[in-house]
Amino acid sequence: SRFYGTERKSYQYDCFEILYVYQGTCEFIFQKEIRTLKQGDFCIVTPFAFHEFYPLTPDSFLCPILVKPETFQQTFFSLLSDKDVLSLFFHHVLSSHEEPNYLLFQTESSYQVNLLMREIFLEHFQYDSYANRNAISWLNLIFTYVLRNYQTYFQFSNYQKGPDYAPIFRYIQTRYHSVTLEKLSRKFNYSIPYLSKIIKEISGES
Repeated sequence: SRFYGTERKSYQYDCFEILYVYQGTCEFIFQKEIRTLKQGDFCIVTPFAFHEFYPLTPDSFLCPILVKPETFQQTFFSLLSDKDVLSLFFHHVLSSHEEPNYLLFQTESSYQVNLLMREIFLEHFQYDSYANRNAISWLNLIFTYVLRNYQTYFQFSNYQKGPDYAPIFRYIQTRYHSVTLEKLSRKFNYSIPYLSKIIKEISGES
Protein backbone atom coordinates (compact mmCIF):
# COMPACT_ATOMS: atom_id res chain seq x y z
CA SER A 1 0.00 0.00 0.00
CA ARG A 2 1.04 3.64 -0.33
CA PHE A 3 -0.43 7.02 0.45
CA TYR A 4 -1.15 9.98 -1.78
CA GLY A 5 0.43 13.36 -1.25
CA THR A 6 -0.81 16.76 -2.33
CA GLU A 7 0.55 16.67 -5.90
CA ARG A 8 -1.72 15.92 -8.84
CA LYS A 9 -0.61 12.95 -10.88
CA SER A 10 -2.34 10.42 -13.12
CA TYR A 11 -1.66 6.79 -12.32
CA GLN A 12 -1.75 3.67 -14.45
CA TYR A 13 -0.83 0.30 -12.95
CA ASP A 14 -0.66 -3.25 -14.21
CA CYS A 15 -2.42 -4.17 -10.96
CA PHE A 16 -5.83 -3.69 -9.46
CA GLU A 17 -5.83 -0.65 -7.21
CA ILE A 18 -8.07 -0.71 -4.17
CA LEU A 19 -8.55 2.73 -2.62
CA TYR A 20 -10.24 3.22 0.74
CA VAL A 21 -11.03 6.71 2.03
CA TYR A 22 -10.09 6.26 5.68
CA GLN A 23 -10.74 9.91 6.55
CA GLY A 24 -11.80 13.11 4.78
CA THR A 25 -12.65 13.36 1.08
CA CYS A 26 -10.86 13.02 -2.22
CA GLU A 27 -11.38 13.78 -5.89
CA PHE A 28 -11.47 10.73 -8.13
CA ILE A 29 -10.77 11.33 -11.80
CA PHE A 30 -11.38 8.36 -14.07
CA GLN A 31 -11.19 8.76 -17.82
CA LYS A 32 -13.73 11.55 -18.50
CA GLU A 33 -15.48 11.23 -15.14
CA ILE A 34 -14.86 13.32 -12.02
CA ARG A 35 -16.46 12.50 -8.69
CA THR A 36 -15.89 13.13 -5.00
CA LEU A 37 -15.30 10.19 -2.71
CA LYS A 38 -16.05 10.51 1.00
CA GLN A 39 -15.00 8.70 4.15
CA GLY A 40 -15.87 5.02 3.94
CA ASP A 41 -15.87 4.81 0.14
CA PHE A 42 -14.17 1.67 -1.15
CA CYS A 43 -13.11 1.79 -4.82
CA ILE A 44 -11.51 -0.87 -7.03
CA VAL A 45 -9.88 0.23 -10.29
CA THR A 46 -9.03 -2.23 -13.05
CA PRO A 47 -5.45 -2.62 -14.34
CA PHE A 48 -4.09 -0.23 -16.98
CA ALA A 49 -6.78 2.40 -16.35
CA PHE A 50 -5.56 6.00 -16.17
CA HIS A 51 -6.98 7.55 -13.01
CA GLU A 52 -6.22 10.03 -10.24
CA PHE A 53 -7.01 10.23 -6.54
CA TYR A 54 -6.44 13.66 -5.02
CA PRO A 55 -7.06 14.54 -1.33
CA LEU A 56 -9.39 17.53 -0.98
CA THR A 57 -8.68 18.44 2.66
CA PRO A 58 -5.45 18.49 4.71
CA ASP A 59 -6.80 15.81 7.05
CA SER A 60 -7.76 13.42 4.23
CA PHE A 61 -6.20 9.98 4.65
CA LEU A 62 -6.37 7.58 1.71
CA CYS A 63 -5.36 3.93 1.91
CA PRO A 64 -4.40 2.45 -1.48
CA ILE A 65 -3.57 -1.21 -2.02
CA LEU A 66 -2.14 -2.71 -5.21
CA VAL A 67 -3.03 -6.31 -6.01
CA LYS A 68 -1.55 -8.27 -8.92
CA PRO A 69 -4.13 -9.79 -11.30
CA GLU A 70 -2.83 -13.31 -10.66
CA THR A 71 -3.24 -12.78 -6.91
CA PHE A 72 -6.81 -11.67 -7.51
CA GLN A 73 -7.51 -14.73 -9.66
CA GLN A 74 -6.03 -17.15 -7.15
CA THR A 75 -7.20 -15.58 -3.90
CA PHE A 76 -10.31 -13.44 -4.26
CA PHE A 77 -12.44 -14.72 -7.11
CA SER A 78 -13.74 -17.61 -5.00
CA LEU A 79 -15.63 -14.98 -2.98
CA LEU A 80 -17.41 -13.82 -6.12
CA SER A 81 -18.55 -17.17 -7.50
CA ASP A 82 -22.13 -17.02 -6.22
CA LYS A 83 -24.83 -16.79 -8.86
CA ASP A 84 -26.28 -13.48 -7.71
CA VAL A 85 -26.28 -10.52 -10.05
CA LEU A 86 -23.67 -8.47 -8.20
CA SER A 87 -21.17 -11.33 -8.06
CA LEU A 88 -21.59 -11.96 -11.78
CA PHE A 89 -21.12 -8.28 -12.52
CA PHE A 90 -18.15 -7.98 -10.15
CA HIS A 91 -16.46 -10.98 -11.73
CA HIS A 92 -16.97 -9.59 -15.23
CA VAL A 93 -15.61 -6.13 -14.39
CA LEU A 94 -12.54 -7.37 -12.57
CA SER A 95 -11.65 -10.02 -15.14
CA SER A 96 -12.17 -7.85 -18.23
CA HIS A 97 -9.10 -6.39 -19.88
CA GLU A 98 -11.07 -4.94 -22.78
CA GLU A 99 -11.86 -1.57 -21.22
CA PRO A 100 -10.96 0.44 -18.09
CA ASN A 101 -13.50 0.33 -15.30
CA TYR A 102 -13.96 0.69 -11.57
CA LEU A 103 -16.30 -0.57 -8.90
CA LEU A 104 -17.29 1.63 -5.97
CA PHE A 105 -18.87 0.55 -2.68
CA GLN A 106 -20.13 3.16 -0.23
CA THR A 107 -19.64 1.61 3.21
CA GLU A 108 -20.80 4.75 5.06
CA SER A 109 -17.84 4.82 7.47
CA SER A 110 -18.44 1.23 8.58
CA TYR A 111 -16.53 0.56 11.79
CA GLN A 112 -15.77 -3.00 10.64
CA VAL A 113 -14.31 -1.99 7.27
CA ASN A 114 -12.37 0.83 8.92
CA LEU A 115 -10.91 -1.61 11.45
CA LEU A 116 -9.91 -4.14 8.79
CA MET A 117 -8.25 -1.46 6.64
CA ARG A 118 -6.31 -0.31 9.70
CA GLU A 119 -4.97 -3.85 10.10
CA ILE A 120 -3.81 -3.88 6.46
CA PHE A 121 -2.14 -0.52 7.01
CA LEU A 122 -0.26 -1.87 10.04
CA GLU A 123 0.95 -4.88 8.04
CA HIS A 124 2.67 -2.37 5.75
CA PHE A 125 5.21 -1.84 8.54
CA GLN A 126 5.85 -5.54 9.12
CA TYR A 127 8.81 -6.82 7.17
CA ASP A 128 8.62 -10.52 7.95
CA SER A 129 7.45 -13.37 5.72
CA TYR A 130 3.92 -13.23 7.16
CA ALA A 131 3.05 -9.64 6.25
CA ASN A 132 1.77 -10.29 2.71
CA ARG A 133 -0.16 -13.38 3.80
CA ASN A 134 -1.81 -11.48 6.63
CA ALA A 135 -2.70 -8.53 4.37
CA ILE A 136 -4.39 -10.91 1.92
CA SER A 137 -6.36 -12.47 4.78
CA TRP A 138 -7.56 -9.07 6.00
CA LEU A 139 -8.52 -8.12 2.45
CA ASN A 140 -10.47 -11.36 2.09
CA LEU A 141 -12.46 -10.40 5.18
CA ILE A 142 -13.11 -6.92 3.78
CA PHE A 143 -14.47 -8.32 0.52
CA THR A 144 -16.69 -10.76 2.38
CA TYR A 145 -18.03 -8.04 4.65
CA VAL A 146 -18.59 -5.57 1.80
CA LEU A 147 -20.39 -8.14 -0.34
CA ARG A 148 -22.57 -9.16 2.59
CA ASN A 149 -23.57 -5.68 3.72
CA TYR A 150 -23.24 -3.24 0.83
CA GLN A 151 -24.44 -5.07 -2.29
CA THR A 152 -27.06 -2.41 -3.03
CA TYR A 153 -24.64 0.51 -2.66
CA PHE A 154 -22.35 -0.19 -5.59
CA GLN A 155 -21.66 1.98 -8.61
CA PHE A 156 -19.50 1.44 -11.63
CA SER A 157 -18.14 3.30 -14.61
CA ASN A 158 -19.23 2.34 -18.08
CA TYR A 159 -18.23 5.48 -19.94
CA GLN A 160 -17.57 3.84 -23.30
CA LYS A 161 -21.10 2.43 -23.45
CA GLY A 162 -22.69 5.74 -22.51
CA PRO A 163 -25.37 5.45 -19.80
CA ASP A 164 -24.60 4.33 -16.26
CA TYR A 165 -26.43 1.03 -15.85
CA ALA A 166 -25.78 0.74 -12.10
CA PRO A 167 -29.41 1.66 -11.19
CA ILE A 168 -30.64 -1.26 -13.30
CA PHE A 169 -28.32 -3.70 -11.56
CA ARG A 170 -29.22 -2.32 -8.14
CA TYR A 171 -32.89 -2.82 -9.01
CA ILE A 172 -32.22 -6.42 -10.09
CA GLN A 173 -30.17 -7.10 -6.97
CA THR A 174 -32.92 -5.96 -4.60
CA ARG A 175 -35.65 -7.88 -6.50
CA TYR A 176 -33.62 -10.83 -7.67
CA HIS A 177 -36.26 -13.50 -7.12
CA SER A 178 -39.14 -11.72 -8.83
CA VAL A 179 -37.68 -9.38 -11.45
CA THR A 180 -38.36 -10.01 -15.13
CA LEU A 181 -37.24 -8.36 -18.36
CA GLU A 182 -40.78 -7.08 -18.83
CA LYS A 183 -40.70 -5.33 -15.44
CA LEU A 184 -37.27 -3.85 -16.16
CA SER A 185 -38.47 -2.61 -19.52
CA ARG A 186 -41.39 -0.75 -17.95
CA LYS A 187 -39.26 0.61 -15.09
CA PHE A 188 -36.31 1.94 -17.12
CA ASN A 189 -37.92 2.53 -20.54
CA TYR A 190 -35.56 0.26 -22.45
CA SER A 191 -36.70 -2.37 -24.92
CA ILE A 192 -36.55 -5.99 -23.80
CA PRO A 193 -33.96 -6.99 -26.47
CA TYR A 194 -31.73 -4.05 -25.48
CA LEU A 195 -31.96 -4.87 -21.76
CA SER A 196 -31.14 -8.49 -22.48
CA LYS A 197 -28.12 -7.39 -24.51
CA ILE A 198 -26.62 -5.06 -21.87
CA ILE A 199 -27.23 -7.55 -19.03
CA LYS A 200 -25.39 -10.20 -21.03
CA GLU A 201 -22.54 -7.81 -21.89
CA ILE A 202 -22.01 -6.54 -18.35
CA SER A 203 -22.73 -9.61 -16.21
CA GLY A 204 -21.78 -12.35 -18.66
CA GLU A 205 -25.11 -14.06 -17.94
CA SER A 206 -28.57 -13.92 -19.47
